[in-house]
Amino acid sequence: MQALQKLLDNKVVVFWNAAYDIPVLEQHGFSVSTYIDALLLWRAASIDEDSYSLKALSQKHLNDFYQEEQELKDWLKKNKTKDYSKVPHNILMPYALKDAKNTLMLFLLIRDRCSEFLPTIELEHDIQRLVIEMEEHGFIIDAKAVNRLWKAATKQEKKLEAEIYQLAGKEFLISSPKQLGAILYADYPATRQTEGGAPSTDSVALKQLADSAECPKRLRKLAKKVLKYRSLKKLKKTYLKNFAAKSVGKGRYRILRTSFNQAGTKTGRFSSSNPNLQNIPRPGDSLLALARGCVVAGHGQIMLFIDYDQVELRLAAHYCNDPLMIQTILSGGDLHGETCKRLFGIDEDDPDWKRKRQIAKTLNFAIFYGIGPYKLRDTLLKMVGIYYTLSECKTIIDDYKDIYPSIPLLFRDVQDQVKKHGYVENFYGRRMYVNPKKSYVGVNYIIQSTAADLIKQRMLRCYKLLEGTSSYLIGTIHDELIFRGPEDELPKLATALQAAMEDRQSF
Repeated sequence: MQALQKLLDNKVVVFWNAAYDIPVLEQHGFSVSTYIDALLLWRAASIDEDSYSLKALSQKHLNDFYQEEQELKDWLKKNKTKDYSKVPHNILMPYALKDAKNTLMLFLLIRDRCSEFLPTIELEHDIQRLVIEMEEHGFIIDAKAVNRLWKAATKQEKKLEAEIYQLAGKEFLISSPKQLGAILYADYPATRQTEGGAPSTDSVALKQLADSAECPKRLRKLAKKVLKYRSLKKLKKTYLKNFAAKSVGKGRYRILRTSFNQAGTKTGRFSSSNPNLQNIPRPGDSLLALARGCVVAGHGQIMLFIDYDQVELRLAAHYCNDPLMIQTILSGGDLHGETCKRLFGIDEDDPDWKRKRQIAKTLNFAIFYGIGPYKLRDTLLKMVGIYYTLSECKTIIDDYKDIYPSIPLLFRDVQDQVKKHGYVENFYGRRMYVNPKKSYVGVNYIIQSTAADLIKQRMLRCYKLLEGTSSYLIGTIHDELIFRGPEDELPKLATALQAAMEDRQSF
C-alpha cells in the first residue's frame, strides 16, 4: 500500500471517470492530490461521440476491441460468478492494464484540443470533488414511509384493477396495449395510432378519451382509471422499489446514494442514475410526487431546498433579447399571463383563463425546443386536456411568434452559426456541436447549457460557504439545490446560501 501511495503522491494521475475511481481508492486508504479526468476532457473537447465509454472510444480511436474483456466475461460466465476478486490474475491483470493504457492513450489524443475548451474543463474539474462528496453524503430514506406507501399503493392498485375489469366487462392484461385497445376501441373510433398503425393507448390517447364529451361515459371512466393505475405502477416500480432495494443501512433511516453524472448530457446538465433521482416530480405535481415524502432529513437534521425561478425562461429572454419578454420579467410581471392575454385576447376574469394561461405557459417553454404543430397538439392534450387540430396548433405557434418577433430571429442566428461553425457556444464558453439538419436544437442547447453552467458555478460558491460547517450540499435536481444539516445550524446559513445563488457578479 505504501508503494502505491508513493506513486500517487506529487504526481498528476490520469483517470477515466475519477468520480468513481477516487472514492474507491479512498475507501482503501489511498489519497489523490492532483489528477485529470480524461472522460471530462473528451466530453468537453470532442466534436461528438455516440458513446463516451472507455471501451467505445478505444474501439473508435485506438482500433482496440478489448479482447481481454471478452476473456474476462467468458471466465465469469463459465464460473457463474460476478465476483472479480475470484478471477485469476492472469485473466484480470491484462484487462486492468488495458484500461489503464487506453485511458492514457485517449488522454494524449485529446490533450492538444483542450486549450480551446479551458473554461468548461476548469469548471467541470473544480466541481468534481463536490460531486464525489454529494454522492458520499447521499439522501436519507424513511424505510417506514416507503413500506407504508407501498402497501397503500398496492391496495389502491388492486381496487382500481377490480374497477377496470368491471368497466371492461371482463378481466384482461391491463399492461397490454393490444388487449386494452381492443376494449377501448371495440365500438369507438381511435383518434390516435401508433407508428405501426395500431390504435394508440398511450397517455395522450387515454387523456383524450377521458376528456372527450363525445366518448361514452363508461370509456371515459375506464381511461381515467387506467391512467391512475399506471401512475401507481410507476410509483412502485420506478421509485419505491428502488428506494427499498438501493438504500443501505438498518433501521428506519437509510442512505440512498445516486450517481450524479456531471457530464451526462451534451449541455453539461446533471443527470442522475442508479437510481435516477432527477425525475422525481415536484411536490403536488402528481400521484408520483408522493415519492418525495420518503426522502427525509433524519434525526436532528433538516433539509433546505433552494431553486431558481424559471431560470431557463429568463435566459431565453436574455438570448433572444425580446423587449416585451424582458420588460415583463424585470417588472416582476406574469410572463405566462401576459402571453395569454396577447395570444387569446382574454384577461383574468375570463372563465377559461386558467386553462388558456397553461397553454401560454407551455408555449413559453416549448417554443425554445423548436416545437411544431404535431408535438404541440399532443402536449396540450396531455397537459391541459384540450384537443386542437394541427391547423389550430400552427396558428397558435405563428401568433406566438408575432407576439415575440425576436424569437424567430434567434433561431435564424443560431442556424447561421451552426452552418458556419458546426457548433453553438454559450455565455460561459461551453461549445456544443450540432447536426446542421437539426440546427433548431442549438437554441435549446445554448439556453439549457447556460443554466447548467450557472448552477454549477453557484454550487461551487455554496460548497465553499459550507466549509467548516456540519451542513452539506447533497444534490441537485435541474435548477434546484438540496442541502442537509443540523436543525440548529442550517437555518442560520440559509440567507447566505440564497445570496450566493443570487449574486450576479459572474453573470
